[in-house]
Amino acid sequence: ATYVDTIKDAAESSQQITVIVDDLLTVSELGIGYVVKKTETVDVSKLLKELQATLDNRVKEKKLTFALAFPETPLVVDANPSDMRKIFMNLLDNAIIYTKEGGVMVTGKDQGDTVVITIADTGIGIPANERNDVFREFFRAKNAIVGKNVGTGLGLFIVKTIVTAHDGTVTVVSEENKGTTFTVTLPKKQGQKEAKAT
Repeated sequence: ATYVDTIKDAAESSQQITVIVDDLLTVSELGIGYVVKKTETVDVSKLLKELQATLDNRVKEKKLTFALAFPETPLVVDANPSDMRKIFMNLLDNAIIYTKEGGVMVTGKDQGDTVVITIADTGIGIPANERNDVFREFFRAKNAIVGKNVGTGLGLFIVKTIVTAHDGTVTVVSEENKGTTFTVTLPKKQGQKEAKAT
């Protein structure tokens, strides 16, 4: 290996360690029974456009496509900005990591009281017998392990924990070797669940 290759390998290893440490710190911060501490108006469509720009180099390196489709009116929710970034960065990061050909499609919809974001990829998919475990702590699909993709198995657990704390839902539809689609539904205003229950 050349000197440049050695430097690249070291940089990649450093990035992988950073991801692992970040995931562990996030889980530690979330704790058991995580409650959202501070919320403000978050433009989800703007956030996803910013994340698209952040991930652009990785997408180009893998020769993938990355498309966004949103309505003209901003998709706004009452949420913790840092939490929203963690949710969507995790989902987009996974989509890029586990997609070798094709790309990622992100769509957003205004559904009245909620905002619905769908992130679909054409990646390796999740085996049918493992789909019920995807949001479990430290879970990693067998085909992800075989593919030697580095990960902690905490990313989707973090996503589920944060979405649930925001009174939202996250679901997954996947077919092995064809792709995966995650759908995140978030209330526009916090406390809607309690209001409807009373």
